[in-house]
Amino acid sequence: MSDFGSGFITCLLQFTFHAPRLYKWGHEVHFEDGIWLWADGAKDHVMELKKPPKVTKADWESACHVRDASYNMAWGSMTYEDRRKFTIADGQALLDEARDLVVKYGGKDLLKGDPGLEGAMSLDRDLGLKDVDPGDAATCTEPIKVK
Repeated sequence: MSDFGSGFITCLLQFTFHAPRLYKWGHEVHFEDGIWLWADGAKDHVMELKKPPKVTKADWESACHVRDASYNMAWGSMTYEDRRKFTIADGQALLDEARDLVVKYGGKDLLKGDPGLEGAMSLDRDLGLKDVDPGDAATCTEPIKVK
């Protein structure tokens, strides 16, 4: 079992559920640290992306870009000076890219948490993946609510 999920839509959906934290932490925490915190949490969900047979090469490359760029925002920028180059707009661009893929392959309702991770896993199976896993991260089963 994965800690943070494996699959295609399953992973991308959980990544999008971190959107509220980008805005909150990017504005309320010291700016660069807030973006780093968001990327560090969100990227975990796309580290075990799997390519379904029915996903196009271009869409797979887009999903890999979300994975690789979010990892770079979190861990490729280990110095404070490196972190300063990332903005909320950079995080938003990754969220938009992930959302576009979720909507294309699963529909807009998934972004609201309906039908949830079970629905995302079912869609992954419909796309040809046999081994999908929601992970153990119980906080990412619906859009995260921040106070």
